Amino acid sequence: MESDDEVEDGPIEQDETPPLFYCPPPQQLLISPEPSRRPRRVFSNSRERWRQQNVNGAFAELRKLVPTHPPDKKLSKNEVLRLAIKYIRLLDKVIESQKKEEKRNHIACSCNFCSSNLMQLSPISEASNPSD
Repeated sequence: MESDDEVEDGPIEQDETPPLFYCPPPQQLLISPEPSRRPRRVFSNSRERWRQQNVNGAFAELRKLVPTHPPDKKLSKNEVLRLAIKYIRLLDKVIESQKKEEKRNHIACSCNFCSSNLMQLSPISEASNPSD
């Protein structure tokens, strides 16, 4: 007579489970991410490393352009940005000042005195070029 634990092929052992209800042991669940995710992570790390190097290179270039005292003073990224902003604003003011000065000079030159001097200069330049 066969017991309830036996089937035609033999007895079912306690460790055997049907494939539909298989649950992996906890050790297998704690293994690192799927192998398919690892190359993506490596690529992401590589891309982030490249991005950081690119940003650091840009800061190094900007650091060279921003005047500091002493000239070889090491600046943080924050200091570089803040000094660059101040320096750009200063240069903008210099340009505006030069534009205003040019306008003043242009207005001053448009007077009759400057115009008459310009007319006197043109015959002299023709006389120095004898084409006859």
